[in-house]
Amino acid sequence: MTRKISAYRSLMLLVNQDENDHPLKDIALLLGSALVDWPTDNSHDIVKCIQEFKDYFGDPFTFVDGRIINIIHFPTYSSWRGEAGWAITKMIELSIKHFDTGDFDAIVDRVLSYYEQKFLLTSKQEPIRSTGYARFELCSDILREADFMHWLGLEPDEFGCTDNTEFDGTKTTIWRIRTPMTLNTVSANLIRRIVNRLIPIKDRLIALKQAHPDLICELNVVLWSNPLDLYIDMDNETLQFLAEIGAEFRSEMFVI
Repeated sequence: MTRKISAYRSLMLLVNQDENDHPLKDIALLLGSALVDWPTDNSHDIVKCIQEFKDYFGDPFTFVDGRIINIIHFPTYSSWRGEAGWAITKMIELSIKHFDTGDFDAIVDRVLSYYEQKFLLTSKQEPIRSTGYARFELCSDILREADFMHWLGLEPDEFGCTDNTEFDGTKTTIWRIRTPMTLNTVSANLIRRIVNRLIPIKDRLIALKQAHPDLICELNVVLWSNPLDLYIDMDNETLQFLAEIGAEFRSEMFVI
């Protein structure tokens, strides 16, 4: 069966929908770290990137004292390839501990199969028609949780935080609402569910944006679907609403 997860972003977006903590999720996050740290254009293509892992580190991987030793060009362990190698090492350690296998191909196959079956396949192992979610985020390096509550008067589904104080002295607070993963849906339905929650605080959103012009205001839609249903649909009313509150729109779409 052809893989339904072939891109780094598709995998990570699905892993982020997994609300449970378990060893396979930890392994998937480490695979994501290895992919994103890999310093080539192929880092977004899982199959191509894994082949580059093997070309660089050797196939099969060999370990001594917890480190990959069959290395072709590995000048320092702090290089980006070294960071990817560290993540691969931890992946294999966890897999041996919990699943009794250190075979890298089998580990990756287990990860991809789990998230395909959890989100993208029916009980008969056939691709679903479509699934996806929408989220709306406000991001600020200045405003904190209490500030968002003061301006908006609405609890988000969650607050997020990106702490870059070690690198550039900034700390970003994120106010976020979202839909759950929804089967057999289209983009218009997901977007409308978000907009309906924002309409009661429209004036507050406009005032907040006027007071803080650098505030990042973004609506994002993520879809997995067959090619015929992979499109974005918004009516004029929705487009006007997003323009009035100063929101940008982004989408990510993946064929299954």
